[in-house]
Amino acid sequence: MHYEFSLIDELKTSPLSAVGDYFVSIANDLFKVLFAAWGRIFDFPEKQVLGEKTFIGYCLVCLLGFLLTALFLFLITRHHPTPNQKVAIQLIITGLIALILAGQPFWLTKSYLSFVFPNSRYTLPFLLGMSFFWTGILLLFPLHRPAVRISICLLSAVMIGLSSGSHFMVANEYRRDWTLTKDFFHQLKWRIPAIEENTVVITNQLPIRFSTDNSLTAPLNWIYAQDYEKDSMPYMLYTNVKREETLSKFEKGKKIYQEYLSAKFEGNTEDAVSIYYNAPGCVHVLDPEVDVLNQTIPVIDRDAALLNNYSRILTDVPYEPLDPVLFGEEPSKNWCWYYEHADLARQQKNWELVTKLGDEALLLDDHPNDPMERLPFIEGYANSSQWDQAYRQTEEAMKVTPVMNNPLCALWNRIQNETIHSDEKEVTIQNISRLLDCSFLN
Repeated sequence: MHYEFSLIDELKTSPLSAVGDYFVSIANDLFKVLFAAWGRIFDFPEKQVLGEKTFIGYCLVCLLGFLLTALFLFLITRHHPTPNQKVAIQLIITGLIALILAGQPFWLTKSYLSFVFPNSRYTLPFLLGMSFFWTGILLLFPLHRPAVRISICLLSAVMIGLSSGSHFMVANEYRRDWTLTKDFFHQLKWRIPAIEENTVVITNQLPIRFSTDNSLTAPLNWIYAQDYEKDSMPYMLYTNVKREETLSKFEKGKKIYQEYLSAKFEGNTEDAVSIYYNAPGCVHVLDPEVDVLNQTIPVIDRDAALLNNYSRILTDVPYEPLDPVLFGEEPSKNWCWYYEHADLARQQKNWELVTKLGDEALLLDDHPNDPMERLPFIEGYANSSQWDQAYRQTEEAMKVTPVMNNPLCALWNRIQNETIHSDEKEVTIQNISRLLDCSFLN
């Protein structure tokens, strides 16, 4: 991404307003990093949300940070009880200069900092100046007085202890986010062995908090284009809610052009693979016939489903696991492993494999976290003339939520049109007509 010096352009058109906004931004951001940031350490986590082990870890980190800081401060102030006022003033001035210099790249480009990703990274350059400033402030107190010295040491220890706990929480959030990222790409590779070049992969708003679609495009190309050395990328990942305009509001046949620093991507909205991922559910390649009626996902994802082009997924390529150095060891055969492989076999119309995977998956202690994950098995059982099992899985999906009615109707309409006639089929279709309300298809 390129950041322009927008302040310079504003100075040419509205100099007084631009200068005023510039100094207001400085004041607001300095208040954030010097004062408001400390308030966030009092956002204590809830044990029920965090989990018992992580909550205990948070408490231990806070306690350890408090004890070590208190001990350190008591030791150094005991030997140097009389503060140097000149040094304190120098630290404060140096800190303010460092803070003002640290913010220039953001204020000149109007990229204002916040405590929310992705702009939370803008707070990092301010750390040095903030440390100098507050150290100077503390040295202004009469530390030669025991009561003042003890109070300052305890207050500082409490603040640093809680800050340590806050950083522990941030690190834990990144750990969980990386686990989601690895799961996402492992499941994507299980479901999509290879992709035709010049394909755009369209996703929903992923549960991965700390990586944007721009960032995730890089590992997508590492996985599917390992030996690619040209200046044009073969793959691009777009989040539909963020790139709706770039995708021409999901209209087919529109060109896509995207600069990616040293490379570029050129594609077409017809050459797309649309996926949906909402952990703990599995990665789901959207079915244009079925997911357009899937009310368990947002409307924008149903629109994106219409762009999915199965021919962009190359199914006859041998599976190669992801690099364990980058993505960790491959997960064990859980429900999502069976679902992804079954959905791939469904695309290949390998019904024997679908039913085999279904029989194994239904014996697991694991289970689907999304009723849509039963659909490949329903279609596989139906095409293998295991009509009782197909009906049973349809019932299980309907038990989760009545909004499964419409996508199940679309699926059974396809099953009815593509499977051969039999008495057992007709009986099952009649039972399905009583279980589902598919009158909207007529």
